[in-house]
Amino acid sequence: MNKTRKTQDIYVIDSMPLRICKIARQHRSTICRDDANLVPQRAWCASQDEWYYGLKLNIVCTGEGVVKAFKVADPTIHDIHYLDDIGEDFRGCRIVGDKGYISKGRKQELLNDYNVHLETPPKKNQKNQKPFIYGKVRKKIETLFSQLNVQFNIQRNFTKTIRGYLTRLYSKLCTITLLQYINKCGGKPIGQVQYALL
Repeated sequence: MNKTRKTQDIYVIDSMPLRICKIARQHRSTICRDDANLVPQRAWCASQDEWYYGLKLNIVCTGEGVVKAFKVADPTIHDIHYLDDIGEDFRGCRIVGDKGYISKGRKQELLNDYNVHLETPPKKNQKNQKPFIYGKVRKKIETLFSQLNVQFNIQRNFTKTIRGYLTRLYSKLCTITLLQYINKCGGKPIGQVQYALL
């Protein structure tokens, strides 16, 4: 029995940049350019207020911070398009996103097609603002991203091919999920993956 499964209908969605190399080297870099379907690009990261060269990792996690779905994508494609890929798998759920996922039309489509309720914090100039009550839940994905960056060095790239890059990326996502499972089985806080094997 998978103890990380929980009867809940709240998930969190967000994306993070995956840097392939420094932006100054983007024009002469041949790293991970061997697959025409997934090529690193120069893109803007709004949350970190900077340009980067690489790919983008879209993640949906549970309210506990366990990865349920992910996709490595072209960083120039807007985050909201990832909702098209996951709607079918998250029928009847509530998905919490940041301000990058605000789209009245897409929100209604998700509700009509998949019974998915998309919750986002309101923009400052938005009319008929409702209080956003999912701030604490959203912090789980920020913690997950921080762990992937600091403990798993997800931003460091030592591979030359896209296959090698994705293999390393997937292994890190599998490892953090395994450590969360070990914590769950041992009665420890699921997010303290640094101490899971102690």
